[in-house]
Amino acid sequence: MSNNPPLLSICIPTYNRADYLKGALENITSDPAFDNSVEIVISDNASTDNTYEVVHEYCSKYDNILYFRNKENVRDKNFFLALSRANGKYVRLFNDTLRFSEGKLQRMLEIISQADDSKGLFLFNDSAHTIVQNKCVKTTNINSFLNHVSYNITWIANFGCWKSDLMLFDNPERYSSLQLSQVDWFLHLTSQRSSVYVYFDGWFNSIPPLHKGGYNLFKVFVDNYLLILKRYRVSFVVFEIEKYRLFRYFVLSWLLRIHYDTNNRFTFITNDKWWILLKHYWGCPYFYIGIFYYKFKTLFFTK
Repeated sequence: MSNNPPLLSICIPTYNRADYLKGALENITSDPAFDNSVEIVISDNASTDNTYEVVHEYCSKYDNILYFRNKENVRDKNFFLALSRANGKYVRLFNDTLRFSEGKLQRMLEIISQADDSKGLFLFNDSAHTIVQNKCVKTTNINSFLNHVSYNITWIANFGCWKSDLMLFDNPERYSSLQLSQVDWFLHLTSQRSSVYVYFDGWFNSIPPLHKGGYNLFKVFVDNYLLILKRYRVSFVVFEIEKYRLFRYFVLSWLLRIHYDTNNRFTFITNDKWWILLKHYWGCPYFYIGIFYYKFKTLFFTK
C-alpha cells in the first residue's frame, strides 16, 4: 500500500456470511476504480464459517485489504469497530450483501476528493421513497436533514463520514442496544455541522440474504427509531411527518411482505407488532385507514 492514507475506506462488518462477503470483495476488487486510493476493512464478528479462508484469499492478492477478527460477537458494536479500524480520509460502512453499480465507486471517489472536509458529507443510496433522487442537497440543521433523508438513516449501509468526524463522538455505542447506532451518528454529526451535503445516487444494489431477521422488526424500526428522534428534539411538525412516512412506506410495506412470506425468508420477531403500532399511532386517522387497506388486501388478494 502507498504511504499516503487512502481516500476512501470501505468498512465491511460481517458475521457468518462468507459467500456473500466473497461476492462483495469480488465486486469491489474487480471495479476499475479500485486502487490504492481505496481501502477495504473487514471486521469479522467472530464468524464460525469459512470467512477467514475467503478473506485470506483476497488479502494475499491485495495489500489494501485489512482483516480484523473480534474475539467474540459484539453484535452492533462491530459497526463502529469497523469504522475505527480504517485509515481512509472518508470511512464508509458497506454490507456484505451490497454490490457497487457500474461506475459508482469512481463517482464516489470524485465526490469525496472534491468535498470540503469541514462540511458534513453523506452519500445515500436512492430508494423508492427518497425525497430527492440523483441530486445533492444542502441541509443546515437536523430538521432539514431529516426532511430530505427520512427513515433511510436507519439503514447502516448509508452511513459514512470523514475519519476525523469519529472524534466527535463521546459515546458512539450508547444506542447499540437499540440496534440503531447509525441513527444517532447521523443526527449527532448533523447537529455538529453548520452545513451537511447529502448526495443521492444508485450507488449499489443489495442481494437479500436467504434468511433476514432475528430481531424485533417493529420494536427497532418504530419504537426505537422514534425514541431517538424524540431525544434529539426534532420539531413537532417534522416528527409527525416522519411518523407518517414511516407508517406509510415502511410499516405497511413490511406488514404485507411478512404476510406473503410463504417461503419463510423473514425471521423477524413480530408477535407484539400491534401493541407497538398502537402505542405510537392510536391517535392518527391514517393508521386506521392503512390497517383497513392491509386487512382488505390480505383477505381478498393473494401474492
